[in-house]
Amino acid sequence: MNDQLKELCGDRFNPYIATPFSFELSGSWWNAAINGHGLIAIREGNGELHREYSPPVAKLFKADAHTHEVAFPELMKWLSECSLTTRCDACDGSGEHDCDCSHCDWSGECEVCDGDGESPNVDPFFFETMQLDRCILARFLDPVADFAGPVMLFKAGDLDPIEFRTANWRVVIMPRKSGTEDNFPALPEGLIRKVAP
Repeated sequence: MNDQLKELCGDRFNPYIATPFSFELSGSWWNAAINGHGLIAIREGNGELHREYSPPVAKLFKADAHTHEVAFPELMKWLSECSLTTRCDACDGSGEHDCDCSHCDWSGECEVCDGDGESPNVDPFFFETMQLDRCILARFLDPVADFAGPVMLFKAGDLDPIEFRTANWRVVIMPRKSGTEDNFPALPEGLIRKVAP
């Protein structure tokens, strides 16, 4: 699982979010990865990834009652249908930096895509009145894609993160800031259902 967490970490040049870490929550240790757009935390281990300057993520988890229930297998099927990557614009998918301008004397691996020719895709959608990214959600839920039990969702305001929660894992996703001319599709009906008050 720690290898999957490494893949979800943020910018390798930012040590704060570049590696997985452990944190304590409600008397248990959780191993986690964060990239600034999403966080996944798995209840496991004994704090073996704990580091002195871990992100203060415990405050992201809401203690109040859940607001929605998730049809998790159906949500994962919908998420699996999106493309997580797109061709890198900087190198046009070649993976190579090949510039012959008079201002640039460097050639080699593309620094934007690290030479693989692909960049993370963006696929916005609306959930109720908030805008989320399908690709970010797919990446952070993928390590728990085979989960078969009930999944709860906690939602507060439109610019607050949403939290998917089970007893043994939690995923927090930050919403996107909506623009004035956004015309993105809505989350298909039935995948996340509001809990009656």
